[in-house]
Amino acid sequence: MNDRELIGQIVGEQLSAVSFVQDYVEFHGPVIRAFAGPIVEERGDTVRFPAPSSRDKLCSLIARSVSSFELIDGLELRIRLGGADLIVPLDAERNARRALRGCISKIL
Repeated sequence: MNDRELIGQIVGEQLSAVSFVQDYVEFHGPVIRAFAGPIVEERGDTVRFPAPSSRDKLCSLIARSVSSFELIDGLELRIRLGGADLIVPLDAERNARRALRGCISKIL
């Protein structure tokens, strides 16, 4: 299964939790780990973790369902949750498969 097929499994799933771990942020529904500061874009506002108010903004995504995603290889995974985009930055060392690290599982 390629990265897009793997990530495609999150469409329709609900974000059930946001966990702030020592050196990454983890999102639960299916689990996705952001090793670089995740970004939320909503209504023209952009907030990147760990900026002030970013925790509140990330937590405001809880209970929203994934409507779509876009994987830009080597750059970002953009997940659409209602009217907001959750952007998980990627790079050559931390690619989509590592961000997901086999975690696309139904943790609902």
